[in-house]
Amino acid sequence: MASAQTDPAEKLQHFATRLIRIARTTHKEHSLSSAQYSVLALLDQKPGSSVVELARREGVTHPTMSRLIAGLNKMGVVSRAPDLTDKRSRLLRLTPVGHKLYREVAERRVALFRMLLSQLRPETVAEILAVTERLAEPLEKAFRTE
Repeated sequence: MASAQTDPAEKLQHFATRLIRIARTTHKEHSLSSAQYSVLALLDQKPGSSVVELARREGVTHPTMSRLIAGLNKMGVVSRAPDLTDKRSRLLRLTPVGHKLYREVAERRVALFRMLLSQLRPETVAEILAVTERLAEPLEKAFRTE
C-alpha cells in the first residue's frame, strides 16, 4: 500500500480538504454553511427546483434538504411558491437578498480560484480544466442518489 506521501489519491484528498476549508472562509461571515451555499448555487442555476430535486442533486435525504430550505427561508434568501402542477410540492427560488448573497460569495470563491490559477502556466491551467471536466461526470454518477 502506498504511503500518504506517494499515493496520488491520498494527496488529492488532502488537497481537496484544504481547498474546501479555504473555500468555506468565503461565506463564513454570512453564517452560511457549505451545504447552504451549495443550495444557493443550485437555485441560482435552476430556479424553481423542488425540495425533492435539490435533495437528489445534493445526495441528501428529503428531510435534510427540507431543514436546509427552512433555514434559508428563515434567513430570507429562499422563497417557496406553490407548484401548480403538483399541489404537494413547492417551487424554490432565490429572493433578491439570496441572489445578492450568492453573487457576493461566488465572486469571492472565483477570486480565490483566480489567485490559485494565476500561479500556474496557462498550459497547466488548461490541463487541470480538461482533467476536471473528464472527472466531473463519473464523480456525479458515483455519488448521485436516485
